[in-house]
Amino acid sequence: MEIFGAGLVLLIHLGKMHPPGPRRKGLRQLNDSKILARPAIFSLLIRPYRWEPSRMTFATQITVARIALVPVFAGLAIAYGQTVAQGNPVDSLRWAALAVFVIAAASDGLDGWIARRFNQRSNLGALLDPIADKSLMLTGVITLSLVSWGAGDWRIPWWFATLVILRDVIILCGIRILQVAHRKVSIVPHWTGKYSTFFQMFALGWVMLKVVPFSPVYPALVASFFTVWSMIEYIRQGIHLLRDPQFAA
Repeated sequence: MEIFGAGLVLLIHLGKMHPPGPRRKGLRQLNDSKILARPAIFSLLIRPYRWEPSRMTFATQITVARIALVPVFAGLAIAYGQTVAQGNPVDSLRWAALAVFVIAAASDGLDGWIARRFNQRSNLGALLDPIADKSLMLTGVITLSLVSWGAGDWRIPWWFATLVILRDVIILCGIRILQVAHRKVSIVPHWTGKYSTFFQMFALGWVMLKVVPFSPVYPALVASFFTVWSMIEYIRQGIHLLRDPQFAA
């Protein structure tokens, strides 16, 4: 599952936004054209960079640890799902999976703070950070849609997982179309992307915590609303870039 999540990391999630420029310094743009703020993975796809050698900083080590936690979470989540299917749920596996997920998610803010506070921005960190974020999110959504965590098919709906992946595929294809059409790709993050990310995480927490006895379909519906809305906004931006001659490369 983690392999599938890593393979889909290039299917960009527009919900994670950063201020103008890369999150960590060191990736240098080879042209002088101004590109507006966008999610970090988008920058890796639409701008040419050259690498500068640097040692692995402590902030980057935290990012690497987050990536390493992704398969651990997937393994624990699947193992717990198997005990549920056997009719003898082992709650220690559920809590372990939840703890690993929370630690991995929390480390995202930690490595960014350390990189800024102690001037540990690096090329490698700027590359690995968005990969770690997307791997964790996609692995969580896909894994919890494949295994049931409780009675009554307690899992992320399969159609929601499909929607999350489909949105990212559509956005990635849109970027490729703009590149083929020789357009300057300047994607401005939309507020619906933040809401999309928040409610996707909320849906995952709903499944893992199992506190409220209502079906995970309900939070998935809310997350789907913002997922589709954000997708429409980025498609609208893409069409504008395609039609407006001032964005010709």
